[in-house]
Parts: sequence; structure tokens; C-alpha cells
Amino acid sequence: MLNQAIGMKNRQLKRWTRHLTRALGVMLVAALLSACGEEYLQSTINPVTDYGEITHNIYVTVFWWTMIILAVVSAVLAYVLIRFREKPGQERPKPIHGHMGLEIAWTIAPALIVVAIVIPTIQGVFAIQRPPEGDALVVEVTGKRYWWKFHYPEYGVTTANELHLPVGRPVSLRLESGDVIHSFWVPRLGGKRDVNPVVATPEGEEPKRNWMHFTLKEEGVFWGQCAEFCGEAHALMGLRVVSQSEEAFQEWVDRMKKPAPT
Repeated sequence: MLNQAIGMKNRQLKRWTRHLTRALGVMLVAALLSACGEEYLQSTINPVTDYGEITHNIYVTVFWWTMIILAVVSAVLAYVLIRFREKPGQERPKPIHGHMGLEIAWTIAPALIVVAIVIPTIQGVFAIQRPPEGDALVVEVTGKRYWWKFHYPEYGVTTANELHLPVGRPVSLRLESGDVIHSFWVPRLGGKRDVNPVVATPEGEEPKRNWMHFTLKEEGVFWGQCAEFCGEAHALMGLRVVSQSEEAFQEWVDRMKKPAPT
């Protein structure tokens, strides 16, 4: 009877192993096929600003710690399954109720990993919130149902749904909403930032608004989206950022300031 039970357990283990292997194979093929497709327009993997690089580096740090934990846990699990597997005629193992050294180790090790993740995360939070030094380009961003308004007070230019920015010059986006809560998100620029309605404040106090600071490092067109459900046409509330050289940006400003032909 004991041998039959052990044989049945072994057959079940083999069957589960086959199913798991097939599932992992399907997942691997799906991942490879997805990597061969066309470029994703709203990917965070390849940031083009200092803000985006900071958040991406934190993501990479967490990813590699996760892989190390996965490797260690898998190795220990494989060792235990092979070394202490049940054998025919084996006596019932003696219960172990605690091991002080192991409990200390698996308390201290995760704590150290958390510290290794928390320190760069806090540093990153302060870095992306710090206003840039020098001559920053300020753009007033207003979210509306269901479009984006971009106003350049330095140049007296206003656009809709298309944000033109120069490469190499610090940029500060002043974010506010004209109706409900929106969320400004251009993945390759950086993280999401809430766009809130301006609340009345006592006289003399500046209304509280969110800001987003960054410096673009390359030219291109980068797509974004409102990331906060704001109504029936929320999915249509997209935008694009056109990153240009200083010369091309100045030419665009000059064109925008010309009177419209009659």
C-alpha cells in the first residue's frame, strides 16, 4: 500500500511538472513574439529625460533584487525537494519547531534588501521634485474634458494637445485642471502626475498646483495620455510631445506668433 501511494504521488508530481513546463514554454514564446512586434508608443522602458532615467533606474534596481530573490528561493527549494524527498520505507521525520539562526537570517536579509531599495527611491523622489536651476521653460498645462491646453507665458503661445519642447533646456510644467481631476502621463518623459482643479486660497497665497520638472535629452515625438478616468471620452484625451533642437523650437515659436492668414 505504501509503495502504491508513493507511486501515485510520483505520477502526480510528473504530471504537474509537465503542465508547468508547458505553461512556462507558452509564456516564453509569447514574450519573444511580443518583443518582435512594432514599437510601443507609450513605453517606459526607454526614457528620454533625467526624470525618466531616475525612475527607470529604480525600476531596474527592484527588478534585479527580485531576480536574485527568485534565484535563491528556487535553488533552496530545488535542493530541499531533491535532498529530502520521500523514500520507500523512510521513517517519519522529526518535527523541528524553530531554528534561531535561520529566523534571524531571513529577518535580516529582507530588511537589508528593503533598505537597498528605499535609499535610492527616497533620493529619487527628492530629485524629481526639485525645481531646476537656470533658465527653465515654464509651460502652463491645463487639463480639460477632453483635451490638453498648453500655454507658454514666456512667448505668449497657446496650443492644444501638442506640446513642443527644446532639447537640453530645463522644463517646468505647471499642472492644473479646468474641471475634474486628470492625470498627465507621457511614459518616456516620466511618471504620472495628477492634474487637480485649482482650489480657492486666502488672498495673497499661491493656489496649490502640481509641477513636473525635467530636461529632454533627445529629439523625437513622444505620446501621452490622461491616466485618470475623467468621463465618457476619457480614452480620447491623448497628447503628443514634440522634442526639438533649440533652433527648431525657436522657429516653431516664431511661426506660432505670426498672425493667422486672412
